[in-house]
Parts: sequence; structure tokens; C-alpha cells
Amino acid sequence: MSSHTLSFSIIVDGYNVVTTKDKHATVMYDLTFIVKNPIPLSSSCSTNTAISTHNNQQILISMTVGKRYSELRELFKNLTSILNSHAHQHHSTLNSSTAATTTSSMSTTLAQEFKFDFPPKLLFGNTNPEIIEKRKVELQHFFDQVTMQLVLENRTEGVSGEMYKTVLQFFQVQNTHYI
Repeated sequence: MSSHTLSFSIIVDGYNVVTTKDKHATVMYDLTFIVKNPIPLSSSCSTNTAISTHNNQQILISMTVGKRYSELRELFKNLTSILNSHAHQHHSTLNSSTAATTTSSMSTTLAQEFKFDFPPKLLFGNTNPEIIEKRKVELQHFFDQVTMQLVLENRTEGVSGEMYKTVLQFFQVQNTHYI
């Protein structure tokens, strides 16, 4: 586990309307995933993506990918499942412990009540520019929530957190041994 906390950002940069093999138009959202280390890496660490930034931080990962709504929805489902399993585990732990504090009880209640906001599936009009812009804003809100959860998870579990690993897999990030 890491002895420091990483910072995260996921940005919906833009979109492209593309035609699939079956001649249907679909929207590909451009997402940039950035992981920063608040403590600069030693100069002996060589990575392809590590660069210095102001604020004395180093970017460990900076990756932009294009994803369809269906892929984003699958990420939403996976992260919701992880969040629900964490809330269930905390609830089970509290029920088995008679010395649970009010603070941990409150944080468990908050974890159980938290739900990701995700734009609903549309049957028609998903390539309309106005709808795409609205959905882009809604997706950014969702990724802001994901970022918040990644920070919370990183504080307790470091880089071994399940949510973090799921996001890395979604962005197809490999070679994370230096994080």
C-alpha cells in the first residue's frame, strides 16, 4: 500500500459522432484520466507518462481514450457494484461490533446512501448535438463523483483499491508498478 495519497481527475474532453460497421451512428466521448503523485518520483524511476508539473507534483498517468455510452454505462454498473459491496461490508462489520463509534456509523450511512449519478439511456436522438452536450455535462458530473470516490478509497486502501483497479482497467492502463 502507498504511504501517500494520489490525486485523480477524469475529464470529458469532447466527442465524435462515428458510423459503426453496421451503419449506425454512435457517439464516442473523449475522456482523459490523470493520476498525480503529490510527492515527486525519484529521478531513478523512468516511466513513459511521468512528467513534472507545477505544484511540485508528478503526473503518473495521463491517458485519453474514446468510449461509447454503452462502455461508460458498464463502468457505471461496475463501480456501483463495488460501492454497494463496500457499503454492505461496512454495514456487516458494524453489526458484528458492539463498540462501533458514532463517526464510523455516520460514514457507513453516507456510504450506503451515496449513489453515482449517470445519464439515462436514450432510445432516440443520442447523436443530436444538444443532447450530446447535455450528456457530456452529465458524464462530467459522474466522473467528478468517481474521482471523489477514488480519492476516498486511495486514502484507506492505497493503490490496491478495487475501484481504482477497475478504473485503470477501463482506461486500459498497464505498467502501473511505479505507482
